[in-house]
Amino acid sequence: MPPAPRPVHPRFYFVLSTAALVLLVTMTEQPVVAFGLLTLTAAAVLFSARQLARRRQAEQSLAESEQRLRQLLEDVPDATLVADDRGCLLDANHRAAELTGYSRDELLGLRVADLSPVDEPGHLPSANAGTGGQFTLLRKDGTRVTVEVAAGRIGGARAQLFLRKVVPPDDLDPRVREQLGELARAERKYREMFENATDGIFQTSPDGRYIDANPALARMYGYASPAELIKGVADIAGEVYVDPGRRAEFAKLVETEDRVVWFESQVRRKDGRVIWVSENARAVRDENGRLLYYEGFQRDVSDRKALEEQVQQAKKMDAVGRLAGGIAHDFNNILTVINGYTELFLTRLPAGDPGRAMLKEVREAGDRAAGLTGQLLAFSRKQVVQPRVLDLNVVVAEMERMLGRLIGEDVTLTTSLVPDLGRVRADPSQMEQVLMNLAVNARDAMPKGGRLTIETRNVELDRTYSLGHFEVRPGRYVLLAMSDTGVGMTEEVKRHVFEPFFTTKGQGKGTGLGLATVFGIVRQAGGTVGVYSEPGRGATFKVYLPVADGPGELAPAGPPPPPARGSETILLVEDEDGVRSLARTVLGEYGYAVLEAADGREAIGIADRHPGPIDLLVTDVVMPGLSGPEVAARVAARRPGVGVLYISGYTDDAVVRHGVLEAEVAFVQKPFRPDDLARRVRAVLDQKARPGGGRAAGHAPPGLTPDRAAHVLEAGIPAGSVTLVS
Repeated sequence: MPPAPRPVHPRFYFVLSTAALVLLVTMTEQPVVAFGLLTLTAAAVLFSARQLARRRQAEQSLAESEQRLRQLLEDVPDATLVADDRGCLLDANHRAAELTGYSRDELLGLRVADLSPVDEPGHLPSANAGTGGQFTLLRKDGTRVTVEVAAGRIGGARAQLFLRKVVPPDDLDPRVREQLGELARAERKYREMFENATDGIFQTSPDGRYIDANPALARMYGYASPAELIKGVADIAGEVYVDPGRRAEFAKLVETEDRVVWFESQVRRKDGRVIWVSENARAVRDENGRLLYYEGFQRDVSDRKALEEQVQQAKKMDAVGRLAGGIAHDFNNILTVINGYTELFLTRLPAGDPGRAMLKEVREAGDRAAGLTGQLLAFSRKQVVQPRVLDLNVVVAEMERMLGRLIGEDVTLTTSLVPDLGRVRADPSQMEQVLMNLAVNARDAMPKGGRLTIETRNVELDRTYSLGHFEVRPGRYVLLAMSDTGVGMTEEVKRHVFEPFFTTKGQGKGTGLGLATVFGIVRQAGGTVGVYSEPGRGATFKVYLPVADGPGELAPAGPPPPPARGSETILLVEDEDGVRSLARTVLGEYGYAVLEAADGREAIGIADRHPGPIDLLVTDVVMPGLSGPEVAARVAARRPGVGVLYISGYTDDAVVRHGVLEAEVAFVQKPFRPDDLARRVRAVLDQKARPGGGRAAGHAPPGLTPDRAAHVLEAGIPAGSVTLVS
């Protein structure tokens, strides 16, 4: 029988795979079994080899990364410690070992607290602290040194502490000590400027976060402190800028041009209120040109923007006013002819003539049209007015009953009038028009009824108020306020409420001239008007008129007397053919001899050639070529003692300065009625005929002060020939 196989001692074979894997195999002397094992495990060996290779590569990369970090840590010029969230030291550089007296290995077994003396009030900041400052460091040998510490998180739960020894001033070189002192003083100086600046100063990151801010910027945005602002705003573009696109424009300008100057934007405060800011900023870059952050300052320019808006609105209103005044002037010439001839025909038709009813309709339509042109002239402040010193309480009291009928029974009217109200200088009829227009506007705002309150009181408008209302001078004013409980107004409506032809009423329910007329009348009287309203909370219109010195004047009572006839010679100068023809007809019917001219040069030629006397010059104020005052001056030089009566649809020249009738000038406003023209002509002639009434040109009439006489002569008005005719 064959011999039994001999047991053999295990042998170890090292097999090197292509992946450089060393495999230790235990085998007997039976090679088949051994090689069979190798064959069965070949795939597993290859897989394990690749895995191990990857692991070794990762370990090598990690080691290289740690080596780079270690080198960076060693290159830091300050003593540097790395700690976890429990304050245990994880790493330290050689400068930290030198500063503390411990070796690096010894430091890795310590906590941050071990480096702080327990009896000192200030401890080194913990790993969670993001602050810094001066602290006392306890060295290994028990000595203590003062260090400046800056601490910050570097990712995960690790924090990095930078320590720099503070050298006592006495140990420094005197020159170095002096330089450090100057540096400290400069730092304090600029820190004080930063903290106390009235403009907001900021540093922001390119991705839209606040890095630093001064107290002024925090106050501007409604935050209690810069820290609250920095913490409370995570996205400047989305949370601060009303239009996030403006932030993008700002960033683009700064990054492409490295700075931006007076960049204006609307921003939102913490409380939601929107303000205007203007900012100057620059881009801060490192030595390689990489953008680090923006820095600059902001200024709240909301008041200036509001003032600019007022100025623009005033310019707009002035332009519209000029247009409205020009239209009204031309239309008044047409209405003068229509209304004048209508009156003449009415006086000639017998009482029972059926044509009288039709002519009366024409006259009423002409009167309504004249009222509209009057409103346009009032808005444009080119309406001729005769102001007097008034007590607005009296005007309100006299209008109260009529206003009650005007607003209807479903609106309750109440008044609150202070007894010692100051006087104002204004045209009483225009103040009545202001009250009526405001009352009608309030009635339309209360379709279901409500309450209308009129109040007066004395107010003092200071410089602060005038800064927000450029047309107002500081001083004493009388306030006339009218409040309603109506539907109120939106901000958009309030911006346009005083513009002519602007109305929120339906088609055919308003002209849009009521509040525009109020605006013009108040401005012409030297005051201002404003509206305060919110949707659903009614509206309050406040009219401020400057206080006038002197007692109130009484208005003339009773209708004017019928015009008297005459036989004097009148030189009529009017460039509008229709108006000139009407005036010639009217004056002829009242017995006057009329010499007519279509312009100033023709009038001067007539004054030179006419053999007889010329008692009165009736002239339009605004004409092509020579104006009315120029014609009057030249005619008076040729005809001493001639009287002058001016006619115009509006005036905006030296005769009627700012539309206010001067006391020495006789004036007829277009459109005029025939009897008004005849009455004014007769009054001027009678005044001239009274003893002392007619004087040579260039001499002041009785009662005229030297200053007033100088004004009249500068205007080219024959001072001895013009008088007030009421």
